[in-house]
Amino acid sequence: MTYPDRPVREAVPAFAATAAPGRALPPDVKQRLVKFVVDQYTKGLSLREVADLIGRNQTVVRRLLDEAGIQRRPPGAPPVTGH
Repeated sequence: MTYPDRPVREAVPAFAATAAPGRALPPDVKQRLVKFVVDQYTKGLSLREVADLIGRNQTVVRRLLDEAGIQRRPPGAPPVTGH
């Protein structure tokens, strides 16, 4: 069984330009970033998909979810039903 290609998501411009290694985000930007990450993740997007949207990696998304107190889903795709 082959898997379909995963869609490439463009980073949201409001967050793509804020990624700078070794520099802390201003508090207002971080607050908006955390809210966006939590909203997207709770809507069902994966860590990878959210990371693509904010122009960062999955580790950053995990850390932001942990800081926000959001419990992460188990790894892996949801089971396929109806077959």
